[in-house]
Amino acid sequence: HEIAAVLISPLQGLNPGSAPPSDLVLMAAEARSTADKDDKYRIWLEKLRALCTDVNVPLLFDEVYTGFRMAVGGAQQYYGIQADMVAYGKTLGGGMPVGVVCGK
Repeated sequence: HEIAAVLISPLQGLNPGSAPPSDLVLMAAEARSTADKDDKYRIWLEKLRALCTDVNVPLLFDEVYTGFRMAVGGAQQYYGIQADMVAYGKTLGGGMPVGVVCGK
């Protein structure tokens, strides 16, 4: 069996084991400072990125919810991890039901 890709939602790092936070929470500096105190998720993402590179499996970020909210460059910029492909949603379209997939 082969793995075609690894798809994750970077939102997990801000609110593990709980319902997704609201837009206001993502925009608040308090949520970002809480995530900054615990680098475990960032380290896990770095290891996942390295593993995907080593075995030639694309890493995809689902940024439909986090895109452009956590940082101008989304979770990729916020965590310093470059995904091979990224999916963005309605934030990109100003709330309209649109989607975009970007990648290399």
